[in-house]
Amino acid sequence: MTKKKQLLHQRLLHNFGATKVGTWVLARTLPHFDKLTFRISNGRYTAVDIIGGLPMVTITTIGAKSGLPRTLPLIRIPDEQNPQTFALIASNWGQQKNPAWYYNLKANPQATCVIDGQSHEYRAHEA
Repeated sequence: MTKKKQLLHQRLLHNFGATKVGTWVLARTLPHFDKLTFRISNGRYTAVDIIGGLPMVTITTIGAKSGLPRTLPLIRIPDEQNPQTFALIASNWGQQKNPAWYYNLKANPQATCVIDGQSHEYRAHEA
């Protein structure tokens, strides 16, 4: 977080998430809370957005194997020089395999992204 002032609970969550135990716990719980919060808010918010105060993007990709649209919220890293540009990190919480959305974007780099309620088309590429 560069310009926003972090709240105490956000700092605590970030510090906890930086530990080995925190990563393990959050990797197994946050995705469930994210899906629930995302559904309840009609796609406007995620748990990570509300609790952690991290910048989010809702991305819709085309499944690499299924060919079906897949929508999920991800943390984005905005480019301060160009606000329309951002990065996604396919770390999958430090696991050995990349997340499915990574393979979806490799197979079909076109994606629809919603940031702050604004929908735009993007073309992904590896940095």
